Amino acid sequence: MQKRPRRALAGAAIAVVALAAGGWWAWNENDKEQNERGASLAKAGRFAEALPLLQRQHRRQPADVPVLLELASCRAALGQLDEAQACLQKALNLQPRNGAAFLELGRLSLEAEQAASAESWLRQALEIDPTDRR
Repeated sequence: MQKRPRRALAGAAIAVVALAAGGWWAWNENDKEQNERGASLAKAGRFAEALPLLQRQHRRQPADVPVLLELASCRAALGQLDEAQACLQKALNLQPRNGAAFLELGRLSLEAEQAASAESWLRQALEIDPTDRR
């Protein structure tokens, strides 16, 4: 008599796991769409709309360097220069030889009229990739 309840419990557990896996897949697919939408909006110059989507993506994937770079670009376009710089610093902590991050830090320093700092950042970007013509 005890075998049947265990089997029923095992069957129910399998059903719950299968449902959860299906729910995870749907959630993951929706998440991917939201991530792509944030990047697309930023590329289209719709920074205010892109920002919350990129922030959400960063909260879910804090070690994703391309997300940090996109978030920094978006924040810079919205005039949030300190926050943009913080994103770029995080990107460099994760990838110390990321030329794009050095280049963007150089641009931000130029905007802030910090010539010496800009020169330092841009020289580091040039050392990493002398062929980058951005």
